[in-house]
Amino acid sequence: SASIIKSLRSGIRAIRSSPTRREQYIEFCTNATPKLKPIQLPLDVRTRWDSTYNMLWIAHKQRVAYNKMTMHVNGLSDYFLSDNDWEFIDQLQQFFAPFIAFQKKMSAQKYPTINKAVTSYNTLFNHLESYSRRNSTAHPSIKEAAAHAFEKLKKYYSKATQPVYAISQALDPRCRFTWWSYVGWPEEWIQQQRLNTSIDVDDGDYEPRTIEEDALAAYLEERQRPAVDKLRFWKGCEEAAGGFKDGKPQPLYAMVRRYLAVPASSVPSERCFSRAALFIPTQRNRLEPNALKESVLIDSWVRFKAGYSGEFNDVFEEELKQEKIKNNNDKAADSETVERNLEEQLIEETLEEI
Repeated sequence: SASIIKSLRSGIRAIRSSPTRREQYIEFCTNATPKLKPIQLPLDVRTRWDSTYNMLWIAHKQRVAYNKMTMHVNGLSDYFLSDNDWEFIDQLQQFFAPFIAFQKKMSAQKYPTINKAVTSYNTLFNHLESYSRRNSTAHPSIKEAAAHAFEKLKKYYSKATQPVYAISQALDPRCRFTWWSYVGWPEEWIQQQRLNTSIDVDDGDYEPRTIEEDALAAYLEERQRPAVDKLRFWKGCEEAAGGFKDGKPQPLYAMVRRYLAVPASSVPSERCFSRAALFIPTQRNRLEPNALKESVLIDSWVRFKAGYSGEFNDVFEEELKQEKIKNNNDKAADSETVERNLEEQLIEETLEEI
């Protein structure tokens, strides 16, 4: 199995090493798979398994062109892959696919992610367990890898049992505590999660004065809303409840703001550090910390708003349109002024001659 990946990697490296071979490969792609857009094969980074998945996925889509290239171009025959080899590559990229989805979901920064951690782990466990069944037709090496991955994943999953995960899960209107029963959790485990939520609530986030005012209990007793935007749901609830009081969010909504804002991974903060370099070039190395903070925040808000809806882009387009009209009007006015000045100058010269 390792030799198959090594052979594919070497073949891609050989194809990409020459401009002539790259052009030939595009021709083979166009002739072999005319319905697919011809693209160059990416070369993976060995320390980044997601790049290996991308390499396998694209190579499997273009396997006909790849094999024709290795058969008809001198020096590439050693990298030819058989049907069994491509079957293994297909199984391997299917094995990686749920992990890619998990990574993208946990690395997002435009919507809450902490509430999806437990359910996403559960999806991965189900995926890995499917390889241990007797009717599994996966390659033996993939089955072995799935068994090792299952044990490794359990160590990470043990860290997802903190109260913040249960509370964030409960604050998702699509799940609340019903999801735990749906996936077969024992009732005592579910009660423990409720207890963790109650303990954190009593710690100062949410303190109802009477039973009638216990909005958290009322929310948990409501029916699930399978197709609802979490942010819009809570924003609507907060507005319906009267919004801020004394300049502060009401206790339940303060709790929502606190927990759903927690990122499930460190990727968003790492992206922030990466983009910070754009704000501190050599020409601005004396930028004050507060100015840097405000610049990064504004940049983040603008990119979020622009990606979340088209309204923000519409505003900019309208502003640009109005500015263009104004500039055109100014140019027209300037042109008229110039023509008027020329006419006056011509009249004065004519009078002087007379």
